[in-house]
Amino acid sequence: MAEKEAVLELGVEGGGATVYRTPLSGGWQYHVEGSSMFLEENDDEGWRSWDSPPVLNLDEALRSVAEDGSWVFFYPVTVHPDYQTAVWELVQAAAGKLPEGRREMWEHQSQDWKRRCQQEP
Repeated sequence: MAEKEAVLELGVEGGGATVYRTPLSGGWQYHVEGSSMFLEENDDEGWRSWDSPPVLNLDEALRSVAEDGSWVFFYPVTVHPDYQTAVWELVQAAAGKLPEGRREMWEHQSQDWKRRCQQEP
């Protein structure tokens, strides 16, 4: 398997997800690996790992994290420098589709995304 490289790392309480790229005949394919915490029957915490099949663009990879665009509420841990502009555009598109009741929450979260995507000093 070709060497994978992290494009976007997302953190959230109790888990997270990382979008990776791997070379594909002159371009890239993307897949997501993640983990999440869950409670077992006796209330012990357990961890579940998951991954998505490869897709041809970053937008599709992010939809595997959260189809409704709520991945923008994850904390952007790292954004690959080559993808900062593309990720920022995807963030704005997803945020623009959020329901009215989540706009205020987004206003707070948007600052983290702006910094990680180098959209403000």
